Amino acid sequence: MNTLAYQTTLESEVIRIPEAARFVGKEVLITVVELEEKTTPKPRTWRHLGTVNLGQQADGLNLRDLAYE
Repeated sequence: MNTLAYQTTLESEVIRIPEAARFVGKEVLITVVELEEKTTPKPRTWRHLGTVNLGQQADGLNLRDLAYE
């Protein structure tokens, strides 16, 4: 079984695949999948400066989460 895979931006309704000649006359499966746009997460900013008294119970607690709340 031979496979071709392309990732491209469609610019028209016609898709041209030069290497498809070897598939002429054979049964093939063609799938078109829209890819999600990659987004960059916005940078997190600190809202508070200071300290927190946890009473020496910092196990299992992410201190950075306190600054974002």
